[in-house]
Amino acid sequence: MRRYVGYPNSMVVIGDSAAIGKNSDPSRPGAVVRANSWATGTNPAVNSLYRRMLAHNAAIRGHNFNLAEPGGTVTMMAQEAQRALRLNPRPDLFVTQVMDNDLVCPAAAADLGAFRARFVSALNVISKGAPSASLFVVSQFGSPGAICACTHPCRAPKRRRRDRPLRLHRPKRLDRFRQDPRARQGDS
Repeated sequence: MRRYVGYPNSMVVIGDSAAIGKNSDPSRPGAVVRANSWATGTNPAVNSLYRRMLAHNAAIRGHNFNLAEPGGTVTMMAQEAQRALRLNPRPDLFVTQVMDNDLVCPAAAADLGAFRARFVSALNVISKGAPSASLFVVSQFGSPGAICACTHPCRAPKRRRRDRPLRLHRPKRLDRFRQDPRARQGDS
């Protein structure tokens, strides 16, 4: 796997309404305001990912595509990925944000397994169609269980038994990123 250094010349965000600036304008409740997207927005007040990259790379100007949909699901994300691969220019950076419409609290193991399978399928569409592109995956803060505990305390998952070890899964790529300060070149 090669390490990408520098800023992309084009980007796309796919996923659900959290990526499209929905409900971001108090004067228009419920409205989609893509200029206010945290990922691809052009509104200077938002200071989106796109605007921060634009400050370092003028080549990305106007190549900030937002294919996320209100009510988007992980199944729809695969279709959005296929549409993204047909964009011109083809995105160098794919940003994904999806989960809210797929997992309902309390999430069952079967729901998590189905979500994972569909999510991996969508990522495979991207990796096969744009093998040199970078992926930036965004999700809810914490785990589905933690979100459920915060938003629905009466349905919070039962505490684990103390005699069972807690298993944490840490992606190797993240570990390497944290340990190698050269991987953070260009971060601000």
